[in-house]
Amino acid sequence: MPSSISIKLGSAWRRIPFFWRFQTMIWGGYALASFPIYYVGLRYGMKWSAPAVSFIWVKAVDALMSLIVSSLMGWFYECRLFLSLKLSIQALLAVIVSVCVTLIWHFGIVPDLFVPLYSNLGRFAKCSPSDSPVFHFGVLTYFFLLFTGWSMFWLMAKRSLDRREEQIGLDEMLRRQQEAEIHLLRSQIPHRFVSEALELIRNESAGNQKLDHLLDAISSYVSRNWGTQLNSLVPLSEEIGASREYFEIEKIRFGDELRLQLDIDPASLGIEIPAVLIQPLLENAVKYGRMSSGQTLLVRIKSSLAENRLTLEISNTGTWFERHADDRNDVGGIGLANVRSRLELLYPGAHEFEISSTDGWVTVKIVIIGSGGTRHSEGRS
Repeated sequence: MPSSISIKLGSAWRRIPFFWRFQTMIWGGYALASFPIYYVGLRYGMKWSAPAVSFIWVKAVDALMSLIVSSLMGWFYECRLFLSLKLSIQALLAVIVSVCVTLIWHFGIVPDLFVPLYSNLGRFAKCSPSDSPVFHFGVLTYFFLLFTGWSMFWLMAKRSLDRREEQIGLDEMLRRQQEAEIHLLRSQIPHRFVSEALELIRNESAGNQKLDHLLDAISSYVSRNWGTQLNSLVPLSEEIGASREYFEIEKIRFGDELRLQLDIDPASLGIEIPAVLIQPLLENAVKYGRMSSGQTLLVRIKSSLAENRLTLEISNTGTWFERHADDRNDVGGIGLANVRSRLELLYPGAHEFEISSTDGWVTVKIVIIGSGGTRHSEGRS
């Protein structure tokens, strides 16, 4: 039973946002650690004879007010403008904020709240602490060091947390990338075996022009794509060529039921993109487009390059087909989820992936931001 309660408490604690866990530990620890020092210093150093409960009350109010004020500081440290600054600038601003908070604390909170509390303690003694210049200087120094220390500690803790979350995200994307690579490797057969098998079929089918055409298309497609690594980059022109060859194979299967349109911006042909990026989308377009389109399925590949943004659109006639959850890897070992994962891995925060279904067309749109600088040598002017 005790272990079950501790597990539930631990789970509830982890669900609390990191900032409030940090606040609870810092100011709770501050109150517990500073009370003995505070109590001994006032009772034996300044010879105050107030009861211990009075010291506890003052320290509790002190910790609560510090928590509230530091929470407002934390809100400022979380604003987008502050986070966009360099760490050294953040630290300098944190010191400035701590100075301002200390002055507000001394000239606002202390006179209105703490002086009456200290005076209440002082009525047990022969003097009031508010009458002493040392008291005022001590308050300024103490709380400046307190809030500056809190600020620096929070900035370091937040930076450590951000790095940890970033690493977890990278580990997850790498795991998905490895899964995609494994799916691709499992779907591969030794190249030599395939080439020999195709040659054998060609020899046995002499005179069959349709079969010869199919074998030529398969051989060309296999030679181009064999051994391609998912994490490699290839010029868009190469991906378009592979897409043509893939579509030639599908057209032999389905005849005039399939049509391919290409609307390619010549300026985009030299831009490098992840290998085998378009084919999974074409396979989806053919497979599910034939389920929802009319007798003729029209597939369109469009590319454009503008303002350092490469836009790819793979569209097909028909309507969006909701697939079952267990049908994620229906595109030759690389499903839509894996295409998303590869884009997240290679272009974190610098890509868009959208699926839309309007006016009898289903469109997958990919935007790669900053593509102007990733240009294949053959594409340079």
